[in-house]
Amino acid sequence: MKDKYNLYEASKVPEYWIVDPKHQDITIYALNDDFIYIGSRPFVIGDIVSSEDIDGLSIAVDDVFGK
Repeated sequence: MKDKYNLYEASKVPEYWIVDPKHQDITIYALNDDFIYIGSRPFVIGDIVSSEDIDGLSIAVDDVFGK
């Protein structure tokens, strides 16, 4: 994950999501104005995850993990 973080940040990927099947959570990393990633809180079962970069993209964490 460290290599992906550094590569994506250097490439200025605006946003990426880490889906953790073991803990059943999703964390979003989004670039700030200084091109540094800021991580969200982990979204867990019962939460809705929304992209700040892609209009209209919202996903229930329950749907990702088949709950």
